[in-house]
Amino acid sequence: MGITINSIWQMSMQRIAPYETEMFIVLVGLFLLAALCFRIANQFRKQEKSRLEHALLLLERLQPSAGLENNLSAVLELIGTIVIAPGYAFYILDTKNHQFSLKAVRNSNKYPGTMAPSYSGLLPHNKEIYLPVLSLPAQAAPTQLTLGKEGELPLLSMPVGQYGLIRIGPLSRISKKAIGQLKFVASILPKLLDLLIEAEQMKMKTEVIVTSGDALHAVGAMALDSEAAISKMVSMFSVALGVNAAFVLTNENDGTSPVIAQGWAEEAEIQLADAAVWVRPLFNREELKEDTIVVSPRDLLYERIPQIFKSQQGDTFVFCRFRMGINHGVLVCRMERNTSGDWNESEKISALSAAAQSMSKLVGAQGQMKLLAAAYSELLKLLSRTIDNLNPYTVGYSEQMALYSAAIAQELKLPRKEIAAISLAAYLSNIGVLGLPEDLYLKEGKFSETEFEKMKLHAQVGATIVEMTIGDKVVADSIRYHHERMDGNGYPSGLKGCDIPVGARIIAVVQTFLAKIGGRKYREPLPFDKALNMLRSSEGSQLDAMVVQAFIQWFERKRTSPEIASNKPLGPCWEMCSAPSYMCQSCPAYEQESKPCWEFESNNCQSHGKSCQSCFVYTETQGRSSRITVAGKL
Repeated sequence: MGITINSIWQMSMQRIAPYETEMFIVLVGLFLLAALCFRIANQFRKQEKSRLEHALLLLERLQPSAGLENNLSAVLELIGTIVIAPGYAFYILDTKNHQFSLKAVRNSNKYPGTMAPSYSGLLPHNKEIYLPVLSLPAQAAPTQLTLGKEGELPLLSMPVGQYGLIRIGPLSRISKKAIGQLKFVASILPKLLDLLIEAEQMKMKTEVIVTSGDALHAVGAMALDSEAAISKMVSMFSVALGVNAAFVLTNENDGTSPVIAQGWAEEAEIQLADAAVWVRPLFNREELKEDTIVVSPRDLLYERIPQIFKSQQGDTFVFCRFRMGINHGVLVCRMERNTSGDWNESEKISALSAAAQSMSKLVGAQGQMKLLAAAYSELLKLLSRTIDNLNPYTVGYSEQMALYSAAIAQELKLPRKEIAAISLAAYLSNIGVLGLPEDLYLKEGKFSETEFEKMKLHAQVGATIVEMTIGDKVVADSIRYHHERMDGNGYPSGLKGCDIPVGARIIAVVQTFLAKIGGRKYREPLPFDKALNMLRSSEGSQLDAMVVQAFIQWFERKRTSPEIASNKPLGPCWEMCSAPSYMCQSCPAYEQESKPCWEFESNNCQSHGKSCQSCFVYTETQGRSSRITVAGKL
């Protein structure tokens, strides 16, 4: 027997009193209203849950580091779970041209692509395949979700804030549920899109800066570095002429030094050190006085070439002799026997001979430029002092960097020439800030993340300046890598341990020490002994323990010298602070060694950012005096 709502109603009406009818109707009405509210709430919860799931899915798929195009594709994949269509396109507004430019395209799995949408009440349009246009006029873009046509193709256009536009199609219709979900996605996308665009712009700027820096580095290295210039030339003609292996040999260092080697097997490169044994006799024969010799497999001289340098095809060897200043060089090339291209063999040989002579002229020109290196060094030093004097807290900084770095290098018993190079590198360690905006390197306080990334460029820029003017690789590399860390977490290259040049490791220690004992407007300097302890605590992670110990030993030897009285500083304050004479001439303590500077009633320390109670000249003396007093009591 079937029971209906109407039969229940009739039975209930027969069993209740008339006066109860009104109350019963109210109760039933309340019951039906509650059921309706529950149903609406349940639908609302399902809708909110769906929206939350879409939001979480979107956030999960977006990865700023993946790049703009990949992230836009991830958004289109999400759209594909809401609306099934053959094609999806994401446009970004080009504000300069006032056009929307196509940045990402996705297709459903019926067409080429990987999308597999999970739900939609729509059927794909099978008559035409949607091929999105590359650009759209900004004024033609809709301001709200719109289902329209492009020619005969029905397309759904979905604006994403001010800078984005998604087009989906072909579509014949779209459900209300899908419209609601798309509107929700469109409401959360604009802020995310702004962040993605900003990240992409920052990435592009960074790549430009890095590329520019690498280019400057390469050009700078070639300006005065013969090895770098010859290496670049060998790379260029190897590609252009089809030379599959080459090396350059010079008679510098007793005639046994190959300076450049490209394209050889590992086993052959190992034997390049002995290449002079079989290369040079080719030019010592009286009947062979030419500067260029071509040796093919059918020539007797071919047997003189060690088998390890030959290829199975029996390629031709070309030897080109050239001058490198007072030395001689030989360019050795192995060419493939049968190659296609714009050059025949005789033209290649002539081109190689010309390249060798160009190397000779290049090295000669570099020799003339190196005569100016000393003048450039003084000019760069002057610029460094100028930078120091822009802030009272950095007066004398470059001088101190050079003095302490030279002391450590001497303590490590490095060669005299290397000590001089490291001292110069320390003096010029901050010269790269000349390539940065003034408001950046003169800023007081903490850098923002973007500002810090820009500031990090000063090491690369400084090294390039040195390469293009002084041309000393030791100086340049000491500057380039002085912000590397022993644990590999430094910059610009993430070098680790002994891979960091010793000059850069020395500069890092001195720079850290001066940062501790040098105050700023926003912070007081550390006492001398505490600054040394801070160096010890950074051994092995940030700083080289060997260099730190050498620095501390040098100081200890000076501090324990019987010639230094316990109540006197290690030296005159103007010398220890490397303060320029024009700042100290008006100071009553200047050139007065009868008593320390802090015992004068007035001094001029504030002119270069010093306060007697916190100046390292004073705190070093106090620390040494206290240590001697304690030792005496014991």
